[in-house]
Amino acid sequence: MSPKVANNFVCKNCNYKCSKKSDFDKHILTAKHKNRTIRTEKSHNGSDTPICKEWVCVCGKTYKARNSLWYHKKKCSLVNEPEIKQEHITEENIIDQTVQTNNLITQDSILNNLMKQNEHLHKLIINRDEEHKKEIEKLSEQISKISRVTNNKTTNNNNKFNLNFFLNTQCKDAMSIQSFMENLKLGCKELEHMGDVGYLNGMIDIFNNTIGNMDVYKRPLHCTDLKREVLYFKQGNDWERDSEDKQHLKKLIKNVESKNYDNLQEWQKDHPGSLQCDSRDSEHYMKIATEALGGADSNKDSIYLTKIMKHIVREVHVKP
Repeated sequence: MSPKVANNFVCKNCNYKCSKKSDFDKHILTAKHKNRTIRTEKSHNGSDTPICKEWVCVCGKTYKARNSLWYHKKKCSLVNEPEIKQEHITEENIIDQTVQTNNLITQDSILNNLMKQNEHLHKLIINRDEEHKKEIEKLSEQISKISRVTNNKTTNNNNKFNLNFFLNTQCKDAMSIQSFMENLKLGCKELEHMGDVGYLNGMIDIFNNTIGNMDVYKRPLHCTDLKREVLYFKQGNDWERDSEDKQHLKKLIKNVESKNYDNLQEWQKDHPGSLQCDSRDSEHYMKIATEALGGADSNKDSIYLTKIMKHIVREVHVKP
């Protein structure tokens, strides 16, 4: 440090000036001066030349004075970035994190199981739908081979029933079987009911509430001989006798069954909770879907079909 003219003493490192050497000596002993001065080198003229420490900010700016750096840090955007709070790791925190992890694993497992169940059910529905389509196509082919009854003048002498008069005159305004299927309204109510009472009773109730409630002269089918189970269907504008193996009736049952389980997707939309495993809606959905597809036991399909056909035959029997 060298004094300037006019007996002034100057410390360039600290930007300090005084006129008394005693004050200057006190300044040199201060912590501020010592912190700002790292070492001194002797110049050629014998005076001390201070080498200053540079104060560097994380943003890259340098300062000769620490207080200058301190003021800068208050405004520096990099210094003032929010620090990530380090959570104090304790045994309790570890237990909480373990429980949360286990819960997530359990939820993933439940979701995967539910997705597998839905995928299995979806495949089952597709397979059943394809089977129904094949059965309906087969029935349609067989029906097309049945000769139409165009002029039935046979009189049933046993019960004195004039079939031709009954069908072509009394039932001339009857609904065709095609119109019946087009106007058949089935919704989630029938679907839920089938889930509660089972496939067999659910199908029987559908026919009871539709054909069973129709006016005798308006319905699209009649049984004229209960013992032999002779059936007549209104096909378009004409009445046709069903085959001995009841192809028309089987096709009608399959079409009603298909129209009923087509509401499964609509029911699921109205009950979003059905996608949550172990929920009440989920259990209800699985039960409804199973029954809508014919019940849990596929070996009973033919038994159920026979019972439904016999019930319909009795329901539409025309007593003389």
